[in-house]
Amino acid sequence: YAGGGPTQMHNLLALIKKEQNIYNIVFSELIRQTTVECAERGELLHLVWNKYHTLLNKVPEQIMSLHEEVIAQRALDLRLTDELMRFKGTIGSLTSELTDVKEHDI
Repeated sequence: YAGGGPTQMHNLLALIKKEQNIYNIVFSELIRQTTVECAERGELLHLVWNKYHTLLNKVPEQIMSLHEEVIAQRALDLRLTDELMRFKGTIGSLTSELTDVKEHDI
């Protein structure tokens, strides 16, 4: 973040983490209860949850990566805009000089 407090991005990531913890607890209990009644179903539910959990754990990382790319792109856009403005200023100066030279030659 930049300076003061957490950004919206960090708040979102914190919320995702809290929700993931809740889902972990709920699914662990569902898996436990299912396994007591039927070991095979419990094992299958456990495997499905592990795959899903692995996928969910990648989400915050991907969000941060995209966020960093957006920030880098904004910085690049600012630099390019500054450079474009300098070019416009240079073109204006050169155009003015050319006009002065043409008037002097006449």
